[in-house]
Amino acid sequence: MKYITYFGNNKFSIEQYLPDNYTIDLSFTTYPFTKIPEPASNCLIIIESGSFTNIDFDWLRALKTNSPSNPIIIVSDQLNEFVMQQGIRTRVRDYVVLPSEHEYLTKLIEELFNFHYGSRNGREFSMITSQKNKNLLHRESVQKTQTAITHIQNNYHQKIRVQELAELCHMNANYFARKFREEHGSTIREFIKQYRIGAAMQLLCKTKLTIENIAFNVGFETVSLFNRLFKQISGVSPSTYRRSIQVTQAA
Repeated sequence: MKYITYFGNNKFSIEQYLPDNYTIDLSFTTYPFTKIPEPASNCLIIIESGSFTNIDFDWLRALKTNSPSNPIIIVSDQLNEFVMQQGIRTRVRDYVVLPSEHEYLTKLIEELFNFHYGSRNGREFSMITSQKNKNLLHRESVQKTQTAITHIQNNYHQKIRVQELAELCHMNANYFARKFREEHGSTIREFIKQYRIGAAMQLLCKTKLTIENIAFNVGFETVSLFNRLFKQISGVSPSTYRRSIQVTQAA
């Protein structure tokens, strides 16, 4: 039997995208997730992420630690670069946008299952990753600038200079900028902004810090710039985002 454990309220009606002969557990519907399940040994894990709702990555890391051999897929209705980059660190296998990539998801589930639990017959895993996701989600494609990513993750609350990142990667600034864009699909400055806004979302969800304090804690020099970029990236203001999360958690 082929099993899938699904985390989310199943707004995508995920059953319609599954290959034949799969059994799905849809009992984990309440956000934020707290229970760490023990999936079957031959199980894929699918986690639903809202357009700009951040997954609790402490929970996700605990889930991966508890189930190291179970491949994980994140599904969402819109690209969220912060979630994708955090997925790299947690060794999520892929990030799929629905409904536009539903055919890809069906093939991905089957191929992941066959690779992990079926007969490999000496084949290497030939993952059919979509072009717009592959640069972000495969660790082997980001090795040359991974030192810069790690530095940003550890120091995003401070001022970060492109020249400093280039030196950490043993490159000149121009080559580093080109290489970073090639490997990550965005400029270094755009990546830093996206990462800081993602970190702010986590603080809005998990703390009672004021929006002003959050802006400074994630590296913005002014609250007005933080508010403008937050709305540009998420589509809503920080206060509206926090209220929507509180409503979701209270439901």
